[in-house]
Amino acid sequence: LTDFPVYLNGADLPSDHKIWTDAQASGGDVKASITDDTEIPIEIVTFDQAGNDFEIHAKPTTVSSTVPTTVRLNFANPADTAHAEDAAYGRENVWNSDYFAVWHLGEDGNTDVGGYSDSTANDNDGTGVSMSPSSDVPGQIGMGQEFDATDPDYIQMSTQVLSGAAWSISAWVYPHRYGGANTGNGIFHQDAVGANLGTNLMVFDGNAPFGNNNLGGRTNASSGFLESDDNSISLNTWQHVVMTNNAGSVSWYVDSVAAGTSAGNSGVAEVASNAYIGTWYDAASNRSYDGVIDEVRAASVERAAAWISAEFNNQDSSSTFYSLPRAIQRHRNRVMSLS
Repeated sequence: LTDFPVYLNGADLPSDHKIWTDAQASGGDVKASITDDTEIPIEIVTFDQAGNDFEIHAKPTTVSSTVPTTVRLNFANPADTAHAEDAAYGRENVWNSDYFAVWHLGEDGNTDVGGYSDSTANDNDGTGVSMSPSSDVPGQIGMGQEFDATDPDYIQMSTQVLSGAAWSISAWVYPHRYGGANTGNGIFHQDAVGANLGTNLMVFDGNAPFGNNNLGGRTNASSGFLESDDNSISLNTWQHVVMTNNAGSVSWYVDSVAAGTSAGNSGVAEVASNAYIGTWYDAASNRSYDGVIDEVRAASVERAAAWISAEFNNQDSSSTFYSLPRAIQRHRNRVMSLS
């Protein structure tokens, strides 16, 4: 895989590792490089020395299932400063032009304008609606956001996110309920204000005309409702869900396992004035998502099965996705062999 952003989980390091005492408290001096000391882009989402934890994403040139890729975290430089977001090795360059948006959703729950940051250079930041300081809860990766459908809670981007005839949308979801009769519970939706068609990814239930406890959505307003396999979504457990589209040919994945295909129309994403996380078009409580959402990513390509599998494995069990050689577990420069 080329330009695959790797998630590095601080909880995988031992509590006596030097990074917890020798790095700057902010993590500003932590930089990433590969085997030959070539620096690579890095995003530090959180860095908690006291709690021995961090969420870091780094982008090596390639990641292979057969040939180990070595990523080194360099630190202990008191004079060093964090990269600017748009610097060559800053966070925006972790997420290349294949990404429309990446929302980690690790912020404290808020309703600030642009309070939910998009890590890409596209700046598709979101504003919380009815989100509260208690909305941030433990997610699959760090913190996620709890959406209460009775309020309802959601995040709004005042712009179009997906475009073109090839795209993918993915998220970690922990749903508390399925969609109701003739409704889906929106994970992601984009369209003009109040329009109920558009481009979307939802949780369905067994009520006609929708499927049975599965994923569903549309590629655009001219598309019929499309669905994953029945019983592909469970309640009250974490699942990595992906909807990919290529000119109306839609594939669904749950925890990296193929969960069906659907045939839409041209598949061109709907021209939109708004996009939403956590609701569908009119933000009615019966169409809003109830549960936790984490790590929403929108891409401008149809993600391949190998990419989806690697992304799931890295985020589902980081400690088995890469290895930490015992001989260097406490050295100043941690080496992580990714395989």
